[in-house]
Amino acid sequence: MIDNSIDLEAIGRHDSGQAKAIDQLIQAIVNGDRQISQAAQEISKIVIKQSEAYFTARSSDPATEYSPSSGKAGPAGWQEHIWDYLGRSSMVIPVDHPGHASLVSLLLELQKLPKSSVRAHTADGEIYDVELWTLTKANHYSHLQQDLWQLAYLDFQSEFAASPEDCKRFVNYSAFLARLLAAGVVDTTRIFDFTTREFRTTDPTRRTSGFDEYETRVAATAQWVFQAGPAVFEMCEKSAVAEPGGFWWTRTTWENMKTKFNAVAGSSKYTQATRDTAARAVARMEAIEREGVTTDVVGLLEFHAQAGAEDDEENEDGEVAE
Repeated sequence: MIDNSIDLEAIGRHDSGQAKAIDQLIQAIVNGDRQISQAAQEISKIVIKQSEAYFTARSSDPATEYSPSSGKAGPAGWQEHIWDYLGRSSMVIPVDHPGHASLVSLLLELQKLPKSSVRAHTADGEIYDVELWTLTKANHYSHLQQDLWQLAYLDFQSEFAASPEDCKRFVNYSAFLARLLAAGVVDTTRIFDFTTREFRTTDPTRRTSGFDEYETRVAATAQWVFQAGPAVFEMCEKSAVAEPGGFWWTRTTWENMKTKFNAVAGSSKYTQATRDTAARAVARMEAIEREGVTTDVVGLLEFHAQAGAEDDEENEDGEVAE
């Protein structure tokens, strides 16, 4: 019997037993060793208890050290620890491993818990309440969106695809981000822009990166089709934009992606694995087109739908023209 268990110990960044306990719970759900709903409850209890302890300590001594990895943090710090660990975990989980879906399910289960507010201090010592596990556009997804974006740039911007292992991590992370979008957990389109910009341009033949990097981008972009294709198609059909002045999704965007996948699938310049991935992406896109719009991510994540928008109002990078 093949052992598909994932060891996440190496990515842990903690000195505290409570931080490690959270990380171990996440590893347990990734490997199917714990019920996700139960793990969510236990994680929440740890965060509430540790946040309250930190609030009490800070109230007595404003100079109390702030260090989430050491267990000394308020609710925002603990949530940031979890967001970071989930993101880093996804990078080492293969795209076809059920652990990816478990990470997304954990975020959904955390949001289902009874709402809990925990007191915290601002940097100036003022007291305010933090509502845990509330991920909405209004509260900027409790910094989840920003933390995921920072992970993408810190890990992949400086030396993209420096090694085969980096390529795998990039593709795995793309699959996780796509799943988050498809589940309506958080708007990850800002990070999608990072992974696929040249794949969405109005010039379907343009390629600015080298072949090795481009092959990785093909694989990463394909994950958005495999894991979130219906949601991406919906955004394109509804000419959606996350924020006014941001990237404008249109049917042209969709067609450009498909054209590039077709070009890769039919070119001997690329490896057979990359060509096969591109061909599968095209087949999936065509199937999605036949099914039509079946999701409501635009409404769930409060995108702006611009029905009837003209595709030619986009510039070559797909952004809204001034």
